[in-house]
Amino acid sequence: MNQIDHLIANECAASASQVAAVRALYAEGGTVPFIARYRKERTGNLDETVLRAILAAEHRLTQLEERRQAILANLGKRALLTPELESAIGAAPTRTELEDIYLPYKQRTKTRADRAREAGLQPLADALLTDTGAAPQELVKRLCPPELSVTQAEAGARDILAETLSVDPELRARLRQLFVEQGALASSRARKRGTQSARHRSTGAETPKPRHGAETYRDYEAWREPARRAPSHRVLAILRGAEEGHLSVSLKPPEPAALRIVTEHLYRRTSARNGREAIFRTAALDAWKRLLAPSLEREALAAVRTRAATEARGVFQKNLTALLLAPPYGARPVLALDPGLRTGCKLACLGAAGEVLEVGVIYPLPPHSRRSESADLLSRLCRKHAAAVIAVGDGTGGRETEQFVREVGVTDGEGTPLPVI
Repeated sequence: MNQIDHLIANECAASASQVAAVRALYAEGGTVPFIARYRKERTGNLDETVLRAILAAEHRLTQLEERRQAILANLGKRALLTPELESAIGAAPTRTELEDIYLPYKQRTKTRADRAREAGLQPLADALLTDTGAAPQELVKRLCPPELSVTQAEAGARDILAETLSVDPELRARLRQLFVEQGALASSRARKRGTQSARHRSTGAETPKPRHGAETYRDYEAWREPARRAPSHRVLAILRGAEEGHLSVSLKPPEPAALRIVTEHLYRRTSARNGREAIFRTAALDAWKRLLAPSLEREALAAVRTRAATEARGVFQKNLTALLLAPPYGARPVLALDPGLRTGCKLACLGAAGEVLEVGVIYPLPPHSRRSESADLLSRLCRKHAAAVIAVGDGTGGRETEQFVREVGVTDGEGTPLPVI
C-alpha cells in the first residue's frame, strides 16, 4: 500500500487494503461489474458505487501527481525551483491550487507587464507598493526611464500591478468562491448564428454541426439565473446552444463585488496609500476585466458543466433503476434468484409493486452443496412473502440452479407448484 491508497481510502469510506485490492484488480484488466460480482473476497464486498468512486479518485490523484512532477521538472530545467517553491508545489492538494502556484512561472507569450519590465518599470511598481514616504507622482518622476514619458511609466507600472494581482493564489481563491456564491449564468441570442463558440475557438476544435434549430433555444435567448441553482437540464441545454452557435453564454459575479475584493487585496499588500487611490483603482479594474474575469469565467463554466453532467447522470441512473426494478412478472410477488457457485445464489423477494421485501443467499450448488438447507429457506421465503413465481437468472450456474428449484418443487399455500421462469 502507498500514500495514494490511504488518500483514496479517506475519500471513499474504504480501508487502504480494500483500495489497494481494487486498484490491483483493475490494473489486471478487471471491470467494475466483474470485480463487484466475482472478486468480493478480495475487495471486502465493496459494491459498484464504491468501486467506481475508488477508480475515479485514483484517476484524479494520478493525474495530479503526473502534473506535479511535470511542473517540478519544468521549473528545475529553467533553474526557477527554490526549496520554498518545491515545498509549496509538493503540498498542493488539488489541481487548481497546483496550477495557481505554477501560474506566475508558466511560460507564455509576452504580456504588457513583461514589456513594462523590459522597459525598466519593475522598480516603479515595487515602489508604489513599498515606499510610504513619497507621493506617486514623485516616484514616477524619479524612477521613470529617460526614454519614457510620465504617462507611459505610470501605465506600465499599472500593467505590472495588474498582472501581479492576476497570479495571486489567495486572490484567485477568493474570487472563485465569489463565482460559486454569486455567479450568474446568462445567455442571449448569438450575434451571428453558426459561428464558433469561444470554447471551440480557443481549442481550435471544429464547431459541432447543429443538431437543433434556433427555435429549440428560443427560451434561452434572454435568460439569467444564479448558476448554483440552475438545474442540470437547463445548464446543459444552454451550453449546447452555445456550442451550436445559437447562444452566447456568460457566467460572472456582480462586478462591484469582484472589484471590491480585488481592490481590498491590493491594499492588503501595501501600507503605502497616500495619493495612490487612482492608480490602484485603475490597476484593480484592469486586473479584473482583462486578466482575472476571463480566466475564472472559463473555470466556472467548466465546473458548472461538470456538475450538471454529474446531476444528469444521477437522474438517468435513478430513472433507469426505477425501470429495472419495475414488477418483472406483472403485479405479482416474485422470488428472484441470481445463480452463483462459489459465492452462492443471491435471492431477493419482491412485492407486487416491485419493492424489495427481503434478500438472502443460498448455497445449493458445488462446492457447498447445501441443498437441504437451501430448499428449506427457499420454501419458507416463498410462503412468507406469498411468491407467485420463482425467477432464475442466466448467470454462471443458471441451468443447475433452475434444475435445483424444479427438483425442490416449491409450492404455494394451496400446494400448487410455483412456476419457474
